[in-house]
Amino acid sequence: MSGASVDRRAEVDAIFAVIDAVDIDALVAHFAPDGTQRFGNQEPARGRAAIAEANRSFLGSLDGISHRVMSVIGHDRTTAIELEVTYRVGGRTVTIPVATAYDTNADGLISDYRVYFDPAPVFGTTMENDRP
Repeated sequence: MSGASVDRRAEVDAIFAVIDAVDIDALVAHFAPDGTQRFGNQEPARGRAAIAEANRSFLGSLDGISHRVMSVIGHDRTTAIELEVTYRVGGRTVTIPVATAYDTNADGLISDYRVYFDPAPVFGTTMENDRP
């Protein structure tokens, strides 16, 4: 991926368009064969097959998803994105702030992708619900 901001924004938009379309094959094509993807404090998925499975599982638990990119910051091979993500699940629609960062390899493929968010509002859980 080029360091030019317009190219970086186009790449970010392309990635989130395939996520919103739940096109797992197109999403995984953005990753290096040995790439990783981590959601919050979960163990990272390693390799395209594991990344595909993690996304099928997560996206399959939703009725729909859409991303609104608020800002994109890039330096060298690292891109950071601030988003508002709208989740549709169980007849509810919830929009929450999300931050994502990823690194690319020399071929422009994602080598490490990290998503930072609090999924509690999406799935209707809170810390209060988890207390004994």
